[in-house]
Amino acid sequence: MNEQTQENSESTGGPRRFLRSGSDRLAGGVCGGLGRYFGVDALLFRVGAVALAFVGGLAFLVYFALWVLVPTDDGTGAPSGPSPLRRHLGGADGRISAGRVTAIVAAAVTGVLVTLALVAGAMWATAEGGGVWVAVALIAVGMAAVAGALTGRRRAAWLLLPAALIAVPTGIVAAADVRFDGGFGERHYRPAALSAVPAGGYKLAAGRLHVDLRDLSLARGTTTEVPVQVGMGAATIIVPPSVCVQSDSKIGAGYVDVLGDDDGGLDVRRGIDGARSSAPRVQLRANVGMGALEVVHRPEDSQFDDDHDHHGRRDLAERRFSNAACSGAVTG
Repeated sequence: MNEQTQENSESTGGPRRFLRSGSDRLAGGVCGGLGRYFGVDALLFRVGAVALAFVGGLAFLVYFALWVLVPTDDGTGAPSGPSPLRRHLGGADGRISAGRVTAIVAAAVTGVLVTLALVAGAMWATAEGGGVWVAVALIAVGMAAVAGALTGRRRAAWLLLPAALIAVPTGIVAAADVRFDGGFGERHYRPAALSAVPAGGYKLAAGRLHVDLRDLSLARGTTTEVPVQVGMGAATIIVPPSVCVQSDSKIGAGYVDVLGDDDGGLDVRRGIDGARSSAPRVQLRANVGMGALEVVHRPEDSQFDDDHDHHGRRDLAERRFSNAACSGAVTG
C-alpha cells in the first residue's frame, strides 16, 4: 500500500482494503496488490505463487479467485470499479441482473458443447480415416486467421482457438493410430470351436473387449492366430495355462500385460516369441490405439474386469505369473 492510501485509511479510521494493483502487475495485479497491502516487495508473493504452483496447483486457484473477485486500485486506494466477476455479471455498474446471468450461463454452456463437439468430431473423423479432410479444415482456419491479422482484424485471432481444439485431438489420435472399426460398447466372446474364431479377428472401435479362449480344443504343435484390434478401450484375452502365448502387440498410447510380461507408455511394441515346447500356441496379433491389453489365465486375474466382485482376486504382486507353457513347464 502506498503512503497516500495509508494516510487515507488512517484519516478515515477504516480498515485497509485489499485491491489489485493497477500499476505493479504482470498478469492480474494480485501479487502487486498483496505486496502493497502488507507493505512488502511484491516479488516475494510472485516467488511464492510460482512455488505453490508446483504443489497441487493451489496457487492457480487462489490467484484466479482473487483476480475475479477483487477490484483494481484506481491509484488513490479506492476501487476503480466493480470486480471482474460483478462487471461480467452486471455490466459497468456492477448491478447483477437475472437476464445477464442467464445469458452468460447459456453462452458458457454453448461454449462447452461446441468445444466437446469440435474435439469429438476431430477425433472421430481422424479415427474413421478422414484425417486429410481434418487437415484441410485446419489449413482453411489458419489461412483465415492470417488473412484477418494482415487486414487488421484482431478478432480473427480467435480462430486459433477452434484450430487448436481440432489440431490437438487430431494429432493425438493420429500418433496413436486409433481406428474406429467394429462397433462400440462392451463385447464378450467365448468361442467353443476354432471355426467360431473370426478370420479377421476381434475388433472394437471403443469400449471393453473380453475374449475367453478356454473352451477351444487346441492340438499340441499347432498355432492359432488371434488378431485383436481396439481403437480406444481395454481388451482382456483369457487363455488356459496349458497354452503357450506368442504375441506381436502394438499400443499407440497405453499399457500391455501378456501373462506378466508388461510395458506401457507411447508407441509400445511388445513381441513375445521363442517358444521351446510343443504346447499348443496362440499367436496374438494386437493393435490398440489408446488403452490397454492384457492376457490372463483366469477372469479374476483381470485388472479391468468390473463385472464381478472377485473377493479372491490377487494383488498385483501375486498376479505375476510366467508364460510357463512355452518352456514346457505346464502340460495337459
